[in-house]
Amino acid sequence: MAEIPGQSPTLLCPFVFHKNGKPIKDYRDAWNEARKATGLTTKILHDFRRTAVRDMVRAGVNERVAMMISGHKTRSVFDRYNIVNEDDLKEAARKHSEHVQSQDKTSKRGCTKIGAKLRVSHKWHTPVLRT
Repeated sequence: MAEIPGQSPTLLCPFVFHKNGKPIKDYRDAWNEARKATGLTTKILHDFRRTAVRDMVRAGVNERVAMMISGHKTRSVFDRYNIVNEDDLKEAARKHSEHVQSQDKTSKRGCTKIGAKLRVSHKWHTPVLRT
């Protein structure tokens, strides 16, 4: 049901995907035509879902909200779409390094050191302090 502002709710079309008010039973022909017209012949529909998930997370959208928008019901499936790559790991290490360097240099933690750099341990995918 769609509402027109200032008017009572009106049923414009009961279908999310339709052509002239009639339901689309199979989207594949239209999808294939659209891919050819745009030159994106190797793309599948889920490529765009994955891109949307990554874009939302990178934009700072809460992951639970991103899950609701993308329709993911389980964390495990959402995590498959929210692909973490080498650049993401480097960015996390850089942010962590900035955070550590901004803390009091006399910290009791004993690991804060001016000029310390973080590197990414590929084995564990966690930032590791390297001096």
